[in-house]
Amino acid sequence: MRDSRKRRLGLLATAVLAIAIVGAACDPAPPPERNCPGGPPDAITFTILNRVNIDRTQLAHINGLWWNPTLACNARDHANWMAATGSFVHQNLGGVIRDPLYVNFASLGENILVGPGGMSGDDIHVAWMNSPGHFANIMGWYDAIGIGVARGPDGRLWAVEEFGRHF
Repeated sequence: MRDSRKRRLGLLATAVLAIAIVGAACDPAPPPERNCPGGPPDAITFTILNRVNIDRTQLAHINGLWWNPTLACNARDHANWMAATGSFVHQNLGGVIRDPLYVNFASLGENILVGPGGMSGDDIHVAWMNSPGHFANIMGWYDAIGIGVARGPDGRLWAVEEFGRHF
């Protein structure tokens, strides 16, 4: 009777070990490191973030936005792509939000801009504030932001603000 119990425990331990080994082999590889900035990586994005939060609190009496590295990576990547291709287009945010990286977001918004290479963060923010649709995003129901700025081969600046609202 003891031998039968030992044999069953041995078989159970072997089965658990086999399942663990197979499970570990089936786990997908982690996504590649994207080096998403934990805060504004340069003076222009720092200025834009500060201006957005000042205007939200002073003009609309609403909370400022938290910096979000995932949104910042997306903004940076899109700004770089637009600068490299010369394509001034919004992303399909309906597709972006279905990415597993955005599982905690209820909605996304985006502002894009292309302008002269000498634009400052203040200039970019003022341009967006003077546009009704961009203004609506800045003052929208979002709680997080990421900003990316890229310089194109022709010297122009390409800027992206990504807004997100968590569940």
